[in-house]
Order: sequence, then C-alpha cells, then structure tokens
Amino acid sequence: MFEFYLAKKKGVEAIQLALAYVLHQNFPCFPLIGSRNFYETESSLGALEVSLNREDLQWLDLEKD
Repeated sequence: MFEFYLAKKKGVEAIQLALAYVLHQNFPCFPLIGSRNFYETESSLGALEVSLNREDLQWLDLEKD
C-alpha cells in the first residue's frame, strides 16, 4: 500500500501516519481510535509527533506523485 512508503520514510507505523493525516486536516475534526489494548493506545499517541508538510498531505490525498 502506498502509505507504507511515507511511513517508512518518516520512521513511523502506517497507523500513526494515518492518524497524523487526520490530525493535519484544515478543518476541525475529532479522530476516534479503537484501541483494543494499552499497546495500541500507546502506539496511536505516536501520531502526535508525526510532522506532515504540505507535500506529504498532497501525496496522501493523491494530488501529487
């Protein structure tokens, strides 16, 4: 899947990248996560430290190659 490329490039898990993408939207949103255990919750919190620039967001939106 294409998001694994960017996740690997940034050194994060794909789930963290996906959550970071939601958190970087230009509109107010409240992402919900469905953690089944503490490890998944802890892993999801890593999304708060993922920095996505405009090019990253455009690439994830399939606006750019």
